[in-house]
Order: sequence, then C-alpha cells, then structure tokens
Amino acid sequence: METPVVSPPQIPSIRNFIHEPIMRLSLLSLAAACVALVSADATAQRIGPSVEAGVGVSSGGGGEYIHRGGAALDGVIATPLVQTGSGAVLLAFTGTVNGPIAMEDVCVVAPDDACYAEYPTFVSLGVAAGVQRRLGSSASARVLAGPAYYQAVDGGDAFGLQGRVDVAKPILSRLVVVASLRGTVLPRYQGETLRFGAFGLGLRIQ
Repeated sequence: METPVVSPPQIPSIRNFIHEPIMRLSLLSLAAACVALVSADATAQRIGPSVEAGVGVSSGGGGEYIHRGGAALDGVIATPLVQTGSGAVLLAFTGTVNGPIAMEDVCVVAPDDACYAEYPTFVSLGVAAGVQRRLGSSASARVLAGPAYYQAVDGGDAFGLQGRVDVAKPILSRLVVVASLRGTVLPRYQGETLRFGAFGLGLRIQ
C-alpha cells in the first residue's frame, strides 16, 4: 500500500516558536511564579525531601517538522540544601519524556520532494537547582532550572537547558497535587535549535 502524500503545511520558523500556546504560557507562568516567590509571606514550616510524577501535554518548536504536539511525562526527586525563613533552596534530579507518541504513516512533502520528519520524541535525565516557597498556609511554589541530557527515540541526542515552575497544594498529610509548566532549549540538535514546552498535573509525596 502506498504511503498517502499530502501537500506541505506552513512549517513554523524558529523565530515564531514563542507564539505556540504552551510555550508562551510556560514563559508567562515562570515570570508570575518568580514574582509570587518574592512576595509570598514567610512561614517557619520546614520543607523536606520529595518525590513526584506527572503527566500532561507538550508542544515543540524549531526546525522543520510535523506533528509537534504530543504527550509529556515527568518525574522529580528533590531535596532541600538550605532552609530559609520562607522556604528552601533545592537540588533536584529530573526525568522526562516529551513528544509525539503515535506516529502517522503520512508523507508531508517538503520543497526538496522528501517527506518532513516527525518532531522528535525525547527522553531526558537532568539535574536542577532552585527555590521552593510557601504560598499562604499550605500551598507552595517552585522554580527549578538546570542542564539535562536528551535522547531522541530515533537515536539523536543533545545536551540542553530545562526550566520548571509548579504550584502545589496538599490533599492529604503527605500527598500533594501539583500543576507544572516546563520549558526546554536544545541549542544544538543535529544542526538545529529546538525548543519545547509542557504542561502537566501530578502527585508529590513529601
């Protein structure tokens, strides 16, 4: 059976990545969280180690690819390095999966008569540092950033920079529900600069 061929869509340029909704929301939320961390009321409650996992959606930018939307999975293990009057300075280890999960057998023809590639699905391991601060009596917010290693399912790999902001609210004594936004930049992936963002919901044990 021949692979169906469709006319090429307009491929977003690298400069237009900021207009993708999830990535734009990630940047705005990161800025808002930084303001909240600075202005939040201080509490004396200590912040301990935590483990969390989440699922969500992702969107990619940069390069010439199709099917840029996909799933997002992430996990974070964090431990406080320094307790402060309003929270803690954290060290964290991260693991993520971002990108299309199901590939379609459709050829979108590029100007050179080849087929555009699917946006890569990446698996990553990284380390990050940042701060966590209490928001009111029980909620908290985190901002984390650091380097990570990214391996694409098609075999390509690259080092990149990751940023993460989340807001958490306890639902049981040690169980917390988390809403997070993540952004990633790969400056050199097979000669291209890729950027992608993700939104997710998860649970944290702390």
